[in-house]
Amino acid sequence: MREWDPIGVAGIPEARDEYDSYLGLVADRLRTGAHGEVIAALLESIRCEWMEQQAEHAKDVQVADAIGKWYAEEMSR
Repeated sequence: MREWDPIGVAGIPEARDEYDSYLGLVADRLRTGAHGEVIAALLESIRCEWMEQQAEHAKDVQVADAIGKWYAEEMSR
């Protein structure tokens, strides 16, 4: 939520699990070796199609890259 909060609920304690339902989708792509653009496209799809928010492609790419780096580091341990 600190990095990706399309609907702006990060400051609401009751909403701390708001995006949990999307984690599996991201994890599936990471496990299959998806690269940053694929993850960014997923985030953009969730943002625009499911949440009906405006596209923020640059933000989704930035977050996807951070997720990819984190995942690579975790898997190298």
